[in-house]
Amino acid sequence: MRDRFQLGSYLSRRFWRLYPTFLTVTAAILAVYWIFPQASKLPSIALGKSLYILSNLAMLPGVFDIEPLTAPAWSLSYEMVFYVTLPLIIAALGIRRWAWWHRIVFFVSLAAIHALLNVVGVDGKVRFIMFAAGISLCEISRNCQPAEKLNSWGESAAILAFAANLAAIGIAFSGVVPTTLAWVLYSLSLFVTVFFLVLHAVFFDGILKKFFPWIICAGWGT
Repeated sequence: MRDRFQLGSYLSRRFWRLYPTFLTVTAAILAVYWIFPQASKLPSIALGKSLYILSNLAMLPGVFDIEPLTAPAWSLSYEMVFYVTLPLIIAALGIRRWAWWHRIVFFVSLAAIHALLNVVGVDGKVRFIMFAAGISLCEISRNCQPAEKLNSWGESAAILAFAANLAAIGIAFSGVVPTTLAWVLYSLSLFVTVFFLVLHAVFFDGILKKFFPWIICAGWGT
């Protein structure tokens, strides 16, 4: 959104933010497969093995129907597509000149249309809509004073809603609803509950703000 935005520098920073850690983990997994070939998920044919490794190194699993070498890596291809396309959309539509709430309406509308297309059977990557929640949160944080409107009751409701959401997702994926619809419900529900959870975790001086830094430190410690 900056006036002096430079696409090349931006993409370079995004690349170095993701790739070193990703490459380290990928190398470690391949080393384990080399030491313990019985645990390997790699194709047995040499050409297939090479193509599979290259597709993972290119961060294709996730957006493309390729099983990732390491399960969490599916999200990296979503991030890279988002990083590349968002500046192009902003530049092409002149979004910098829009009112901040117009930007929220635009991206939330795109998310709603994308989710609706998935519901009616147009196969898409419905988890992309989560980026619109992040964009909305960013716009609100830059243009409002969310801390002034948050309270402990809202935080408690956000925590309970998120917990109930996780339970509902587990039930949905247990076969209660068709898998395609389950993915849509999963993404739409998290769009709402994660938005309010993060809103309170970042801007309200409550239990979430204390809890999440502890989780991050615990993750680094392990």
